[in-house]
Amino acid sequence: MYLIILLCLTLLIRFSEIENYGFNKTVGWAYDFSGFTMYYVKYIVFAFFIGYLFLAIIKAKTNYILSIIHFILIAFCCLFFDNVRYIRIVDTIAIIGIVVYVVIFLNALFWKMKT
Repeated sequence: MYLIILLCLTLLIRFSEIENYGFNKTVGWAYDFSGFTMYYVKYIVFAFFIGYLFLAIIKAKTNYILSIIHFILIAFCCLFFDNVRYIRIVDTIAIIGIVVYVVIFLNALFWKMKT
């Protein structure tokens, strides 16, 4: 699974064009806190890569269905994270992806320690 996360990293490199939006000319500043994925998705995907690399090193098996679901969620976030129209959907999917990753990681560690 950690090799598949490399595909998401390449998607981030290819499609990462963060746009400046929310700049208010009358006041001179404006902040928009609605999209945390615009700033943190690269670090989140890198953390997923490190986690899956750790699971591969200790030779823990991950759940196949959850891994596919996690890949689809993260691929969607990587493709659409800098598009303002989809920012709320991407934020929601990123949070779901983080929860799925934690479930996969803890499940793999639990089964590795049990055997």
